[in-house]
Amino acid sequence: RQLATNADLVARAVTILEGMNVRVQSAPEVRERLMLTKRAP
Repeated sequence: RQLATNADLVARAVTILEGMNVRVQSAPEVRERLMLTKRAP
C-alpha cells in the first residue's frame, strides 16, 4: 500500500470542505489576497 501524495490529500480536503459549502481559493487568489508574489522555481 502506498502513502497518499500531497495532491491526493489536498484533493480530499477540497472535497470535504466543498461538501461543507466552504469556498476553497486557488493559489493565485490566495497570493493576491495575502499580497504575495510568486517565486520562480
